[in-house]
Amino acid sequence: MAFASQKKQLLGRVDRSKKGGVDAPIAALVDAINSSPAYFTTSSCSGRTVVFAGSQDTGSSIGKKRGSWCYVTHGDASVSDLISSLSPHLKDTKFSGNIKFEPMILHVQCRAVDDAQNMLHSAVAAGFRNSGMTIGRKQRIILAIRSTHCLEAPLVHNGKLLVSQEYVEYLVDIANSRMLENKRRIDRLHSNLKGILESTMARDHVVSSGRVAISMRSSSSFSRHGHSSVGKQALSVPLPVNNSCNSSTDKTAPSTCVDDSEHSTDQYSDEEDLVLPWEKT
Repeated sequence: MAFASQKKQLLGRVDRSKKGGVDAPIAALVDAINSSPAYFTTSSCSGRTVVFAGSQDTGSSIGKKRGSWCYVTHGDASVSDLISSLSPHLKDTKFSGNIKFEPMILHVQCRAVDDAQNMLHSAVAAGFRNSGMTIGRKQRIILAIRSTHCLEAPLVHNGKLLVSQEYVEYLVDIANSRMLENKRRIDRLHSNLKGILESTMARDHVVSSGRVAISMRSSSSFSRHGHSSVGKQALSVPLPVNNSCNSSTDKTAPSTCVDDSEHSTDQYSDEEDLVLPWEKT
């Protein structure tokens, strides 16, 4: 199926995420990407702080299929609200819960490899250094834009709060500071993409008019941490296969992690994140 037809069909689907729509902090970014004829988003989350809980009788470690959110926010976390979300479970000996901060993740289907490389270049320059692209079934080119500044720490085990309120406040402060950095990176990405998205639209307009297409690789500038540079050659960053968290013998020690296995998306369902209807047999 042609790229334009795939885009029309997917974006016309009902949003089956828990929230039922795109997160407000990245709504403008998603709209800008979807306005380009060379890209469309397949799933997204603007970044969030959550308390993810599971029960021991579910088997092994907490996973997105074996637990639930006690608390979630896509903005600044509140210590009082977070502790209140734990209170009903503190006498449940099967209850365990972790606090997690997860930065923005965005999956974008691209029309061509060159388009994906240009967007990948701007994402890495904006600070999303864990980004990468894959070419899957039916030659579908998917770009995953994601970062590494995650946080995860256990709070409750067997219904018992493991840490003091002071330590919970410390973790929330860390999560909120990382959310602020996440917003800065989103803003840089949006700024970096403006030239690329305008180039794709201009190129398609020229082609449709029967003239020679302009190159979208020329004079693309990207911003990295407040500095400007000229992107002469697109980067190719591999998408990691096995992600892991730093472990610690101290149950109360926070760990920095890169873990997409529990990072559900907010635009489309988790189960069919990267499988589109026309690819099903």
